[in-house]
Amino acid sequence: MATKQSATLLCTAIDKDGEPYTTQIVTFISPGLPYFSLIGMPDTFLSGARERIHTAMGAQGFTWPATRVTANIMPASRHKDGRAHELAVTASIMCASGILDPAMFDHAALIGRLDDDGDWHSGGRIQRVEHLPELVRHLATQDVRTIIIPAANTDVEPIDGVRFIRVSTLADLTSIDEGTLPACDHIDRLVDEARSIMDTRQEELLDACIRELEDAVDTLNSVIEQEDRDPNARESAAIAEAEQTIDELQGQLDTLDDKEREEY
Repeated sequence: MATKQSATLLCTAIDKDGEPYTTQIVTFISPGLPYFSLIGMPDTFLSGARERIHTAMGAQGFTWPATRVTANIMPASRHKDGRAHELAVTASIMCASGILDPAMFDHAALIGRLDDDGDWHSGGRIQRVEHLPELVRHLATQDVRTIIIPAANTDVEPIDGVRFIRVSTLADLTSIDEGTLPACDHIDRLVDEARSIMDTRQEELLDACIRELEDAVDTLNSVIEQEDRDPNARESAAIAEAEQTIDELQGQLDTLDDKEREEY
């Protein structure tokens, strides 16, 4: 198998002096025994980052390359928050292995943390990033025209000439040109998951589903508000279905609470 190089993907970081700067991620897939080498990330992040990236791809249904993978974050020696690079590193691996088209990321940057709770069920979910407004403002000065950010970050203001794409999961990268469709699909998946456990009578599980649905609806509403428009039919249907499911889940919780009081 010939060595393949991914397109160079961009991210950003803040150095020790508090100054933002642009970083580049280049990934190589080359012949050899399966091994994942991650260069340029702080040592304290390396082991956990490798595990989160590998788990995220598998949990989202993507095949990990059965060979040597080398991801290089440059400049390697400059201070950076390794967690904020996890989405970009994963995307670069997906580009190098042919899952994503590198051309999708021309004049684009990715910023995002992968879920770190160790649960396969939540692997591949994208978490919010600290200092994101400052990071995207820097990228806007570097000829970056598209910035892919966590849907959980609602603290970013519009910037002239810059398109923000919000993603909730790693799988959303495969449909980043579809507007809010990934967010709506994410709500649909959460609704299906919620209905599958509706009768389990497990209070913690029901409560977790309610929180996830509320967060997903808040994220979608935030995007619609920032675009200063009314929700379209697809968005309205997803929000309505989520709100109905939240009511049903809350009803189950209330029933459990009533039964506990009766038994007491």
